[in-house]
Amino acid sequence: MEHLAADMITDHSDEATLDGLIETFRRDFTRMGFWEKVIDLFTPGSHHATILNATALCFIASFPKGRAYLERMGELSQAEAGSLCLLKMPLSLMHAPISSASAALT
Repeated sequence: MEHLAADMITDHSDEATLDGLIETFRRDFTRMGFWEKVIDLFTPGSHHATILNATALCFIASFPKGRAYLERMGELSQAEAGSLCLLKMPLSLMHAPISSASAALT
C-alpha cells in the first residue's frame, strides 16, 4: 500500500506502470480465501467483500492519479458509491460478521 501511495504521489511513474500497480493493489487487497468467501456468502449480514472493494476504491480515489485511473476505467462512480456505502455502514458490521463466523469454525 505504501509503495502504491508513493508512486501515486510522485510524477515519475508512467501511466502503464501506475495502472499495473493499481490493478495489483486491488487484486491483492480484495483477495479473500476460500473460507472467507464461504463465510461471507452464508453469514447473514456479512459484507466483507463489499467492505474490501469499497475500501480499495476509496484509497485509489484519494489520489489524483488514482481518480484519473478510475475515470479511464469507468469506475469513478463506483468509488463514490463505495465511499457512501462505507459512511453509512455501522462500524459493528466492519468487524463482527467475519470475526465471529471465523471463530465459530475453529
